Amino acid sequence: MTKQENVQTMNPAGFPSKIFIAAAVLFALGIALLFGSAYTLDEAEQAIVVQFGRPVGGPVTAPGLHFKMPFMQEVRRFDKRLLSW
Repeated sequence: MTKQENVQTMNPAGFPSKIFIAAAVLFALGIALLFGSAYTLDEAEQAIVVQFGRPVGGPVTAPGLHFKMPFMQEVRRFDKRLLSW
């Protein structure tokens, strides 16, 4: 990093600039939203997505990566291998 580039990312006190801090906070928020919205199902699972305790849509039976609304919806998983008598 050259001296000129260092001047742009640091203020006179030696701390990172406000733009750098804002970008880091937005990046961390984006990562948190991504991890909060993605879930996976394996072949032996099925799931119901609930929003505030009520089912939203039908059951999710396909294995793989799926998405939900972060922090508003939760995934309830059930085993497909359950036998009914």
